[in-house]
Amino acid sequence: MSLNKLPNLRSISSNTFTCSSSLTLIQPITISNDRVCDGYKDCPMGDDERDCTDECTSKSICITNVNVTCIQHRAVDKLCRCTKQGYRLTKNSLKNNTQICQDFNECNDSLRTYCSFNCLNTDGSFNCTCPLGFAIDENTKICRKINNQSKANLLILFDNNIILYNILNNTDHYLSKLLNTTDLTKTHHFDRIQYDSNGKFVIYYDQIQSAILCFSTLTTIIKPIVLISNVIVQDLAYNENEKTLFIIENQSQTLRMYTPITCDIPFHIKMHSWQLNNISNSIQSIVIDVFNRQIIFSSPYQFMKSNMSQPNSTKVLYTSDREIKRFIYDASFKRIFWTVTDVNNSSQFPVHTCDSEFKQCHDTSIRLPFAWPFAFFNDGLLYSSSSLQSLDIIQLYGNNRFSNNFITSTREHIRSFLPIDNQPVASVNLCENYSKTRCENKLCLQINSTEINCLSIDENIITKQLITSTTSTTSSTIQSETQSVTYNDHITEAADQRKNYRYRPRNTILFLIIAFTILAAILAIFVKRCQASRNQRALPNQQNNNEQSLSTEDPNLDEFTVTFDDRIMEQSADNVRTILIDKDTVRFIPWRRGSI
Repeated sequence: MSLNKLPNLRSISSNTFTCSSSLTLIQPITISNDRVCDGYKDCPMGDDERDCTDECTSKSICITNVNVTCIQHRAVDKLCRCTKQGYRLTKNSLKNNTQICQDFNECNDSLRTYCSFNCLNTDGSFNCTCPLGFAIDENTKICRKINNQSKANLLILFDNNIILYNILNNTDHYLSKLLNTTDLTKTHHFDRIQYDSNGKFVIYYDQIQSAILCFSTLTTIIKPIVLISNVIVQDLAYNENEKTLFIIENQSQTLRMYTPITCDIPFHIKMHSWQLNNISNSIQSIVIDVFNRQIIFSSPYQFMKSNMSQPNSTKVLYTSDREIKRFIYDASFKRIFWTVTDVNNSSQFPVHTCDSEFKQCHDTSIRLPFAWPFAFFNDGLLYSSSSLQSLDIIQLYGNNRFSNNFITSTREHIRSFLPIDNQPVASVNLCENYSKTRCENKLCLQINSTEINCLSIDENIITKQLITSTTSTTSSTIQSETQSVTYNDHITEAADQRKNYRYRPRNTILFLIIAFTILAAILAIFVKRCQASRNQRALPNQQNNNEQSLSTEDPNLDEFTVTFDDRIMEQSADNVRTILIDKDTVRFIPWRRGSI
């Protein structure tokens, strides 16, 4: 540190400097004059450092000595700068008209991020470190993926096929190598796509089919397998290491976990769901943070997170003043990127970034031609060109910040892409080791490095082969619906409160028919019993009426006929016979043989 006399404080300009830019992807950047000629490139074209003259052409505004010198910039004019690299004149530190040069801590710079992962300040400089699986380039200070050239690290979805590439990053350029191609047909719709690099299969959501499907990339022709059917998916996130798929299901407003995910038939997949109540319609995207065991959600203006212990209990992390279009999260670098709407230009989408705790956030000054797709790759952003026929990368960190590089060109339009073989692996997989002994007949969810949670099985699904229609007028149809069984036993009290069964619209008609049939049967039984009761009450009254009629009315002599056997003696027939009926005597007509 050196102390030097400052003759005139007002002579130091406090104006700002606007960077020139020939790149349409970068918005005009305005920086403070304090950042001009300070040894760090802040402008995309480097004009804040390129037009610096070591000595002022006229009288210096600084005290000339070995520690402070006068530098002249073409646009800013004269500047006082420390002669030692990495040192800056500190603000508001003047004592007795002296100027202090101190080491500048790049790691605490609130206006820009020098390292993509970890930053360590040194005397006059800084060092960057990279996460596991990446290596630092000392010249450019860029973290590069340790590349296995035999494995694919990039998937690109085109109109007619899916191609797997190996992207090799040399010091100053990129090389792309085609490894595998799978042909597609027009009947397949890829609204969301994920890839399992271990199992070498693609997972995708087909909005037309309302189903999540998969197919192997080991074959040249797609043969889809239906994993989950009858779902309306807002977004999905796949944890390759634990074979777990999380989705936001709009129809039932639930967060669902499916496991284990394997692209094979027939195979049993189990599901557990959490009710999201009123926030499911506002959630646009989800990602899984494997290391911190949490889920990150985005709504149109907010970022939220939830822990694995209560995945449906969200906490707001950050609120944006612009509409969030799409976001990505790199668990290895613990960094989030997202695109927002540009109020001044609808054809460009600014890119913002934050650390995982949303403590250091800033505008990257990058403007992409599309809000989606984009990806973080080797300290840069992968994006599709405006023509959709090339894939490029623009650097966000390191000494080559803002430099644009070509990845690959294609004849077909790029529909989507994603880096693969880059998912971080958790230090320990507790469910793989203990689920069979501790979570028998339940689903296992790892909460942290030492705890697991056993969840009820809300549904059991059997995967089916997708049968493709041979006619040109019909699209692919699902041959058989996935079979589901609801389990009611072995449910804990907490799980029972969270339980949410799948709702299927076509079952509503069946439920109504059954309900009406049961109601009609109950009504018929009730009417029958009422009729029987009325008959029983009417029978005694009728018997009484008949008896009273027999006892009180005068007999109708024509209605009585008494037949005697011919063997009755004639003298007995001449007698008058009487019959006692209810203590009253009714005389019969004397009857003689031959009277009839």
